[in-house]
Amino acid sequence: MREIKKDFPIFSHYPHTYLDTAATAHKPQVVIDAVSQTYSETYGSVHRGLYDLSVRASDGFEQARHCVSDFIHANETGSVVFTGGTTDGINLVARGVKNLLTPGSNLVITRMEHHANFVPWQVVARETGTELRIINLTPMGDLDMRHAEQLIDRDTKIVSVAHISNLLGAVNDVKTITDLARKYHALSLVDAAQSIGHMSVDVRELGCDFLAFSGHKMYGPTGIGVLYVRSECLEMLEPFRYGGGMVREVKDEGTTYRSGPAGFEGGTPNLAGVMGLAAAIRYLQRLGFDYIQAHSRRLTEKLVDMFKEDEIKVVGNPRSRLGSVSFLVDDIHPHDVASILAGDRICVRGGHHCAMPLLRDLAIPATTRASIGIYNGEEDIHTLRQSLVKVRRVFS
Repeated sequence: MREIKKDFPIFSHYPHTYLDTAATAHKPQVVIDAVSQTYSETYGSVHRGLYDLSVRASDGFEQARHCVSDFIHANETGSVVFTGGTTDGINLVARGVKNLLTPGSNLVITRMEHHANFVPWQVVARETGTELRIINLTPMGDLDMRHAEQLIDRDTKIVSVAHISNLLGAVNDVKTITDLARKYHALSLVDAAQSIGHMSVDVRELGCDFLAFSGHKMYGPTGIGVLYVRSECLEMLEPFRYGGGMVREVKDEGTTYRSGPAGFEGGTPNLAGVMGLAAAIRYLQRLGFDYIQAHSRRLTEKLVDMFKEDEIKVVGNPRSRLGSVSFLVDDIHPHDVASILAGDRICVRGGHHCAMPLLRDLAIPATTRASIGIYNGEEDIHTLRQSLVKVRRVFS
């Protein structure tokens, strides 16, 4: 396999060791070119004009939708709605199913959720009088599936769970959880923000009703995301964003909305973002997810082994993870660790990682997180190791 890092121009313009892909991924030249080409050659009003540029833009937009649908194996099971990102997609579902939630019902999330999959359900539960239930972790830092079986019952309306934890890197047994939800006729949502760039995601295998992810986590542009909606659930959702493009007819006394994904895509769509997302998907497909997942797993394991050898504490289960490793260097604050690493142009994340409920449960105020992407290699782990020696020396 050729050196993938050469596909990403940022590394030649700004030499650095990038270990923060869980926050956002760098962009390959093919994605940058797709965005630029859209603005310079094929830009027009999507679904709103009869002139050639509008037709070409509209065709490209819908071709990209088919590309995404193929990518997550949704062709025969549901629809792809373009959103502003994972957060936007989860909020769309949380608001869209609000009419199903009543006092006496419950909705279930997990202790390891990103704030984007925690706060919307917390707010909706409060507004509707619905009980918010939280699946706890085992002492090893994995989801407690026995606790999940206790919490999901006949009064559960929706279960929302991360495919991979952004803090722990833990890969969750999503299929078992969606099966539990379906057993009690509850809906299920999977937050695939962290998994989409590391492994093949198949909505048929996951058995979910909704799945949300962001383009920027999988080497695509910022400001674009996807919400998969299973066909049977599309009519259950209430529109979340009102405006042009999503209406069928507007009268003084009321409005009717367009059917299908268009009913949830109000406003001028992010055409360049959509085209960049499709380019990112094609790029990943050319690399192949067998290679991508094996690469992610190998480097994740090497990170864990390195921390173990250097007596650096890994937070969570050291082995049941993919892509991200959170760690603690002695009693040094993670912000100090990240700051010293930044001085060596090593990019990691220090803080609560938008997972305060999880850290509070672990009795840890913050961690440092190293997360890998397809452009990383063993040399990046070696560089991190050398700089961590400096961190300890500074605070010795």
